[in-house]
Amino acid sequence: HDVALLSSAEVTLLAETHVVLPEVAVVVEGPGPWAMRTPVRPDAVEDSLIRLMDVSGTGELLIRALLKPFYGIVASSARFLTDDNDPEVAKAQVVVIEGAEALAEPEMGFQSDLAQAWFILTGAWPVGHVLVAGIEALANGDADRAVATLQAALAAGIERRRDIRTGIVAAAPDPVLAMVSAHLRGVTTMTADFVQTDRNGQRLSGALTLKRPGKIRFQYQKGVPMLIVGDGSALTMIDYEVKQVQRWPVKNSPLGALLDPDRDLSKYAKVLPTDSSDVLSVEVHDPKRPEYGTITMVFIRDAAAPAGLRLRGWVALDSQNNRTRIDLSNQKFNVAVADSAFRWTDPRPKKRGGR
Repeated sequence: HDVALLSSAEVTLLAETHVVLPEVAVVVEGPGPWAMRTPVRPDAVEDSLIRLMDVSGTGELLIRALLKPFYGIVASSARFLTDDNDPEVAKAQVVVIEGAEALAEPEMGFQSDLAQAWFILTGAWPVGHVLVAGIEALANGDADRAVATLQAALAAGIERRRDIRTGIVAAAPDPVLAMVSAHLRGVTTMTADFVQTDRNGQRLSGALTLKRPGKIRFQYQKGVPMLIVGDGSALTMIDYEVKQVQRWPVKNSPLGALLDPDRDLSKYAKVLPTDSSDVLSVEVHDPKRPEYGTITMVFIRDAAAPAGLRLRGWVALDSQNNRTRIDLSNQKFNVAVADSAFRWTDPRPKKRGGR
C-alpha cells in the first residue's frame, strides 16, 4: 500500500516521492539498539578510526553527531570502516554496533549507549523510524488507515504498560528513587566547581554553593558579569552588564527538585537507564505543572558520599525548551556555608534604597 516505517536516515532517499506522516514515529527511549565500544574509557581516546559493524544509516548519523561534541573524540578519517576485510579495522579504537549485541555487556573494554548519549546531549530521545506514505496512499486513504491502526496499537501498549507499572510501584518502592531521596535529605550543604553548557554549546565555568532548603549560588568565572542566587524562596538572575534583575519562585523552576529535600520523588520522578550500574539517572517532571520544566539528575555511586551517592550533574529543560547542562567536580558535602553566601548586590539604580 506504499505506507511504511523507515529508518530516519532512509527518509531523505524518498523525499521526492513520499511524505512523512508526523502522527507516528518510533522514538527510542532508554537502552537503544546502537552502542559504541572502546578498549579504554571514551574520554581517554583523543582520535581514532571508526569501525561500523552492520550499522544502519541512523546509527551512523548518531555516532557522527555525538563523536566530537559528546565524547570529545576526533575521527582520524572521514571515511568510516565498514568492510571487515579492510586491514585498517585493527587500528580502530572506536567500534559501533547495532542490534541485540548492543544491549549486551562487552566481555572487555567500555560500552556507551548512543541513545542515552543523544538524550544527555540534546534533551530529546533519538527518532529511529518515521512513517512515510506515497502520493497515491495519501489520496486513497491507505495512509489514514495505517496511522489509525498504529495509533490504536500504541494506545493499547501504553495502557498495558501503565497497568504493569502501577502494579510494580504499588508492590514495592523503586530502590533507586529511595536512594536518591536519602541522598538529597542527607546533603544539607554542598560546594563544587561547575561547567555549564547551554543549548548552543556555549560553556561557562564557576563555583557552585548549595544549602538546603532552597539556597543556591552560581558564581561564574571571572569576566562573566552574571550571577544566579537562590535565597530559599526565589531564584534571582543578576546581569551586571545591563543592570537587570529577574526573579522567579524556586519551586517554579527545574531546580526545585534539587533544592527541596522533602519533595516526594515517587510522585514525579522516574529512573532512566544508564550505561553503568555505578551511574544513576533520575528524571523529575510534574505532568500537572509542565511550566515547572524537567530536570534529569545524574549520580555516581560513591561510598564516601551521603547515602552512597555523589551528584555528578544535571540537565535542566525549562518550559520554553531552553536546555542547560551542569557538570560538577570537586564536590564537598555538608561543609560550613554561611547564609551570607546567598546575598547579592543589586546593580539597578537606587530609588528607595538598594539591596
